[in-house]
Amino acid sequence: MNARTLTQPQTLTPAISLQGEGVSTDWARGWEVFLDGLRSANTRRAYSRAWSDFAQFVGKGPWEIGSADVRNWLNDLHKRGLSQATIAQYLAAVSAFYSFLLDEYAVLQDGREVRLATINPAGGRRLRPRVERYGKASFLGAVEIRAILGQVERSSKRGLRDYALLLGYLLTGRRNAEWRSLRWSEIEERNGAHWYRWAGKGKGRRDELPQPVVDALAAWKAYCPSSEHVFPAFSDCAKTLPNVARAGGYKGGPLSDHEVGRILKRYARLAGLDPERVHVHMLRHSAAMLRKETGSDLEEISEFLDHSGLSITQVYLHRVEGRKDNAWVTVAQLLGL
Repeated sequence: MNARTLTQPQTLTPAISLQGEGVSTDWARGWEVFLDGLRSANTRRAYSRAWSDFAQFVGKGPWEIGSADVRNWLNDLHKRGLSQATIAQYLAAVSAFYSFLLDEYAVLQDGREVRLATINPAGGRRLRPRVERYGKASFLGAVEIRAILGQVERSSKRGLRDYALLLGYLLTGRRNAEWRSLRWSEIEERNGAHWYRWAGKGKGRRDELPQPVVDALAAWKAYCPSSEHVFPAFSDCAKTLPNVARAGGYKGGPLSDHEVGRILKRYARLAGLDPERVHVHMLRHSAAMLRKETGSDLEEISEFLDHSGLSITQVYLHRVEGRKDNAWVTVAQLLGL
């Protein structure tokens, strides 16, 4: 069997090996092709974790699984205290693999193309947990943002990188991987402005870089000119970064999502904020709210965030900002408070 397919998700390994080698190999190969088709490394890891949990729970080959197995698994996830959002993600991982087998993947048997799966046991609408979109979304205000950026020591090489990193999230509104994985080759100067190409969630485009970000990147690049990635792990720039005590990630690659989160929490703590409530995606929420507060309309913010429709942006802003309560004053007066 293909080791890369089966060691990462310990999911299909025990299940497939229960049956004949030929069938096992077909499903293992299908899993490998499915994972390779996912653009995001984070999604691949998340789907692998979900399938590992699912296979260990059902103890069957994936060709033997029915909707009752999926329902029992979801009930177990609820009992274990997983959030609705996490359960929805786990279910999506199982459903996505079966959908792929039904719609895009076939094997040759006796000279004919045959689908491995005939049903999607995780595809029923009633299985999906109800999740309030952007229910936990929150943002940082301008004062908090200034406090965080003010803690970055821009006279140090680490600080130059971190400042450009955080400022970029706040002024471009990009998601975690879309900004931290940026390469120098994806930035160009044209007609007196700087532009960058980004990709994420199956789409991408070229956007103008705000001038403060351009200036911050230029200051940082002077200390790490040989790196392919704009925000490399320090192990990739060790010779030019003598003040670094340990590697921040893997050599030759960009900062990991975990390391970016650690960087943000460090400066939040120095700024006197609770680091437990601060996370990287909050910077995207904050970027949107800053645009709203400075007068950008719904259509402009939707384009800025690259949402597929204005209705999504409307819900997004409503959840991030929260519901205002203008009636409490009248109620308090009625109660004599």
